Amino acid sequence: MGLKLDLHTHCYEATMCSSVNAVEKIVNAVKARGLDGIAVTEHIDKDYGYRVKRIVEKRFDGEVLIIPGQEINTSLIHVQVVELYLSDNATFRFVAHPYHLTDFSRYVAAHAHELHGVEIENFQHRWEMKQVNREKIRAVAEEYDLMLLANSDAHSLGDIGRYYNEVDLGELHKRIGRKRCKSKVTNE
Repeated sequence: MGLKLDLHTHCYEATMCSSVNAVEKIVNAVKARGLDGIAVTEHIDKDYGYRVKRIVEKRFDGEVLIIPGQEINTSLIHVQVVELYLSDNATFRFVAHPYHLTDFSRYVAAHAHELHGVEIENFQHRWEMKQVNREKIRAVAEEYDLMLLANSDAHSLGDIGRYYNEVDLGELHKRIGRKRCKSKVTNE
C-alpha cells in the first residue's frame, strides 16, 4: 500500500513564512487530513520546500514527509509543470491542471521524454477541470506512459489534501528511471 500524498501545494502562499510556527501549522494540516506527506511546490521560491523539509525533520522528527518541488511556467501560457525533488537527485515531473487540451497535448508530444505524470484532478482548478475531456487526458497519459495524479494545488492550509494520491515513492523513482532527463524543464 502506498503513501497518502498531496503532490502539489503552495504552503508559502498559505503561511507567508517558513518559521517553526508556520511549519507546525503545515504539519498539523497534513496530519488533520490523514496524509503521510505533501510536496511543497511554490511558483517562485523552490528553496522554500527545502526549508520546510529541514524544519520538519529537525523540529518535528519527520512526522510527515515533505517533498520539495516547484511549479514552473512553460512557453505555452496554458501549461505549467511541477517538479518534485526526490532523493538521489531524482526529479519527477508532471503537467499541472491540463484544462487547455490543445496546449497540453502539444506540450506532452514535445516533452514526453522528460515527463512522468499528469494531473487528472486538481482541487484548486476543479471548475476548469470539470470542462475537460478526461478520456483525452487518459489517452495522452497512456500513449506517453504518464502517471495519472489527483492533487489539491492548495493555496490555503485548509485545502491541503482535498485531493491526494496513494502512491509508493518507489513507483515515482521507477518512472523517473524509465525517462532520465535534465534537471529543469525547458521553456521552448
